Amino acid sequence: MKPAAQQFAALLAGCILLAGCSTMFVAPYDETTDHLLTDLSVKTKTAIACADAGQLSAVHVLI
Repeated sequence: MKPAAQQFAALLAGCILLAGCSTMFVAPYDETTDHLLTDLSVKTKTAIACADAGQLSAVHVLI
């Protein structure tokens, strides 16, 4: 085979191989994780707001 033909054959084989593989770049939606992260975000924002206002206490941190 000529070098150009070999390169084309390798490229074609690579394209066929990649097209046949299933990939998943984003995890499926998980409602529990979403709720936990949302709750964590709200608690973090509340703690930061309290700390900025000089009202941060152990009660705010533990809640």
